[in-house]
Amino acid sequence: MDENKRNDEKPYIKEKIVKKKNSPAKIIGRILLWAISGVVFGLCAALAFYFIKPHFEETKEEESTQAKIELPVYTQGAETTSPETEPEPTTQEDTESSTEGARETFFSDEQEAWLKRYMEAMAAGRKMEMGDIRAVNTILENVAKAAKGSLVELTGYKSENAVWKTQGIVFFDAEENNEILILSDITAATEADRIMTVFPSGLPEAEAEIKGCDHVYGICVLAVSTAGLNEGQKKNIKVTTFGNNYSLGLTNTIILIGSPYLSYDSAVVGRITYIKPDCQAPDSSFKLFATDISVPENSKGFAIDLSGQLVGVFNTNIGLVTNAGAPAGYAAVIGTGAINDTLSCMSNGKTASLLGIYGIAVNDELKEAGMPAGVYVSKVMESGPAFNAGISEGDIITNISQAEVTDITHIAHVLTGTHLPEETVKVTMYRQSRGEYQKMTVSVTLGSR
Repeated sequence: MDENKRNDEKPYIKEKIVKKKNSPAKIIGRILLWAISGVVFGLCAALAFYFIKPHFEETKEEESTQAKIELPVYTQGAETTSPETEPEPTTQEDTESSTEGARETFFSDEQEAWLKRYMEAMAAGRKMEMGDIRAVNTILENVAKAAKGSLVELTGYKSENAVWKTQGIVFFDAEENNEILILSDITAATEADRIMTVFPSGLPEAEAEIKGCDHVYGICVLAVSTAGLNEGQKKNIKVTTFGNNYSLGLTNTIILIGSPYLSYDSAVVGRITYIKPDCQAPDSSFKLFATDISVPENSKGFAIDLSGQLVGVFNTNIGLVTNAGAPAGYAAVIGTGAINDTLSCMSNGKTASLLGIYGIAVNDELKEAGMPAGVYVSKVMESGPAFNAGISEGDIITNISQAEVTDITHIAHVLTGTHLPEETVKVTMYRQSRGEYQKMTVSVTLGSR
């Protein structure tokens, strides 16, 4: 159909639309305008970068000056695995010297002999001479008194009202970061506007900030700045040392400090009556020490050995302990070996991540029977990250991202040392189907402990 015919059919259309051509001058003008705009925007971006860059460099420098905190790690063989960067005490040599120093403080040769007779008598159920009993009681009293020097009182405030009280123990003096670190129970995670600390060594009352919490084991790490203290005040800070909970055995003496009888700064002595080495916990396992120490509900605090070193934590409100079969009404201690990874993570201001499985290592016998090497999932936390990703009881986890895992402690180490909450990781596992194990990979968005 031609143009005239269209106009005849629609007589109201009288104009013919013709696209106007741009002149060369106008095209050149537009090009110049675009070029000038690009130059202006480039200059603005350069100026913005010039003024903002020092701020980012300063922030990066501040972050780099925060020394990484690494704690001593004890293994089943009663040895110390030392990190590359080692604050005191770290190396095997340092740890042994600190232990010897503690013994020199508490025990003379004669007292060592008394303690040896005491331990042997307790193990054999024999009665002791009254003089030996008094001597041993004096020694234990001195150990508890010295250890309690590391305790601090913590109070949470809302506005000007105290809403909770608990205790903590100073476990690290991060001199390079101008702060001391305090281990406390989960009460410190309760909402409060501010947390104030009172030290037994005459230091001024100071405000603490939470560095991290672990709701699985019911612990928190808090930091108190030492920047405003003089050298004399810093020397008055009493820092506990970590003992090796793997060296504890049946009938060994153990001392509970903190609030075993609910009142702050109380202490009690007892014996280990039962040891359960591999109690299951989410993404980890722990060593449980049952004692003959009768305690009321809400009892909590810290366990020390005869060298005055920290070997565990206890809290009657932690469900893990009850689920592990601890006798009701008696103090049961979670060994420090179980909390080492999460404690190191929190000490560095990071939140430990959570996969949400209970598991055990596939042993050699099962491997020979055809089961893949890895961590057998015995239970999955309902509505947890693993549950939401489709991991089920009976699956065998072999890798998290690129890290191979053959034991539940490997999972704890990978999660706390490499990955953060809300991070998505690839979990490689095997699932039995029609009598065979099928390899599969799932994506899991990690939670927080």
